Amino acid sequence: MQAQRTLTPGQKGTKKFLERYGDQLVCVRYRYDDQRRKRFTTIEIIVEESSWSPPEKPEIVGLRVEFQETELQRRVKQAGGKCNSTMRVWEIHYDQAVALGLKKRIVMNQRTNGEEARLEKGETSLCQRKRSRLYGPDLSLLAIMSYVGTSVSATMNMSFM
Repeated sequence: MQAQRTLTPGQKGTKKFLERYGDQLVCVRYRYDDQRRKRFTTIEIIVEESSWSPPEKPEIVGLRVEFQETELQRRVKQAGGKCNSTMRVWEIHYDQAVALGLKKRIVMNQRTNGEEARLEKGETSLCQRKRSRLYGPDLSLLAIMSYVGTSVSATMNMSFM
């Protein structure tokens, strides 16, 4: 049996159900059974209404785990962590990071509502440390400033003052 049409209240084919059920009517479906050659009309109605608030989404954080620390990587992965190779961190729920005893390794919070990631005070990410080693502290600062959104030219003007 397949539903071929799903109609919302007020559309043609829902009038008599709308009169009968009023605001409780959610939709009307017309289902067809090929074997028995019958059409069935089903309705969806609201039978109970109560207040509800969605559960809070756990905060996702980035963990600093070095490439050589394979045992730690395995533990983080077992706890539900995922490797973010572009940011060079392991992303995991904050509660799981604390449970694993890795609170000191948290380097950034991922905003679930799409805000830009921010670094915690006094922490540096693996990316920043590698950039600093490869290109020196000045270029590393420029890269960080451009990532954060500060204009590179404004940073250059500040460094030469």
